[in-house]
Amino acid sequence: MKIILKISQKFLKDVEKLSTPLRRYSKRFAGLIRNLMYRIYPQGMAAPLMIDSFGTRKTDDNYCLKKLEHNSKHIKSKDENNFCLNSGLCYSANNGPRCDCFYSDYEGRRCENKKPSTEVSFFGNEWIGYDNLHNEENNSGIHDEDLLAVLSHREIYNISFRTNFSKNSLLFVAGDSKSNFKLTIENGELLATHQLGETDKRLIRVQDRNQRLPLHFNNNLWHSVCVVRELNSVGFILELD
Repeated sequence: MKIILKISQKFLKDVEKLSTPLRRYSKRFAGLIRNLMYRIYPQGMAAPLMIDSFGTRKTDDNYCLKKLEHNSKHIKSKDENNFCLNSGLCYSANNGPRCDCFYSDYEGRRCENKKPSTEVSFFGNEWIGYDNLHNEENNSGIHDEDLLAVLSHREIYNISFRTNFSKNSLLFVAGDSKSNFKLTIENGELLATHQLGETDKRLIRVQDRNQRLPLHFNNNLWHSVCVVRELNSVGFILELD
């Protein structure tokens, strides 16, 4: 946290958007600020008025803990104080409670709608992709194209697949030569590699926790894998059929 003086206005700011690449991915301030005072020499202490803000809350009211009145008869929660359904995470915004449905199989204002699933087949020479470079919501303030494909503090990739292909297979890739994430099958084993900027490349190989032996994923059974990246740390969550 730092205070920057500019003309006659005072700015309380977080990490600069134009900081070095690795600085943009370090931990930022998260908390509350109240009773802000500063000294004007020689007049004394003064309490400034809020002129404008971005990405901050105007109050510290916790709407998720308040008892809510549900007008809809077909949407009800088992817990009357739980605004979000289906394991959605509730958080408070300026205009009331909101739901983060990212960790569930549902979507909607209260995580009430089942997410649609898509199944496609590949035969060794096909691929599908999406363009994340021109997503204005994710890329706000980021001007370094080398880092655009690996953007956020925390990313989650969910993939369900099955294959009996005995050779190496590429399941997912994002980024470029400097910052990237790859999910591959090599000799039947599931591997994840990740590199961010100038940091060392990280590799995770899925193994049986008890026997310390590799698990094989080319058995033509469905496997669901959730890869969680937080900064430069990567972890696996697996569901085996």
